[in-house]
Amino acid sequence: PTILSRCQRFDFRRIPAGLIVKHLAMIAGREQVEVDDAALHAIARGAGGGMRDAESTLDQLISFCGSKIVEEDVLSMFGLAAGSRVLALGEAILSGEAVVALRELEALEQAGKDLGRLTTDLLHHFRNVLVFRVSGGDRGLLEMSEAEAAALGAQAARAEVDSLTRSLEVLTDAEGRLGYATSKKILLEVTLLRAIEARSAVSVQTLIETLGRLRDSDAPSESPVAARVAPAVSPGPAASSRRPVEGGSTPTPAPPVASVEASALAPVSAVEPVVEAS
Repeated sequence: PTILSRCQRFDFRRIPAGLIVKHLAMIAGREQVEVDDAALHAIARGAGGGMRDAESTLDQLISFCGSKIVEEDVLSMFGLAAGSRVLALGEAILSGEAVVALRELEALEQAGKDLGRLTTDLLHHFRNVLVFRVSGGDRGLLEMSEAEAAALGAQAARAEVDSLTRSLEVLTDAEGRLGYATSKKILLEVTLLRAIEARSAVSVQTLIETLGRLRDSDAPSESPVAARVAPAVSPGPAASSRRPVEGGSTPTPAPPVASVEASALAPVSAVEPVVEAS
């Protein structure tokens, strides 16, 4: 049996991107290497919360690039899309510009970017937009630079929570299916079009509430069908209100039209014989 008092427990967790950026900037300063801020954030994003992976990436970049490292060097190593390209793709989806979104995807695919990682980055982008909209821009819930936060705030200001949620559902479904897809580009193109359509779709709950309000609304007093069936001529005056003619006799009312028609159309059953008088 294992003696718990003799064991050491280590709780591993992902390191925030902000701490990774600060630590890498300190290392770059000691090594007298110039690394711009966008490159540091790209390294932290590619490391996925692992400090050792971030340090290893920085060491490789110093070996290949020398004393100056820019964002493009990091993106080419990880196969990532630039943050500005992800923002542009998200802007095209939120604006409903299908052609712009497909052209942006084509350019990223021609540049050799990993489409699976692009889907993950786009999913995280929409998550950040949703959190920014719901939390009112709480930076404690978001890991990004000041420039990215400003661009994110502009998109969150004109996006609805329901549309963002539906877009996230579409991207989440695509991320799970992308690993088994034969043509990842076609799947991602369809995903972008579905995300654009999802932003203006109506939820099932909204439809149910609308149908409930229509059902509970007051019905009209008289239906159009009943109005058409109602007689167009008002009934005549009562018999008691008729004035007698001269001579004191009351005129005999005319038989109803229906009875006259019925008597006229009734068949003659027999013909009485004519008997001559002798």
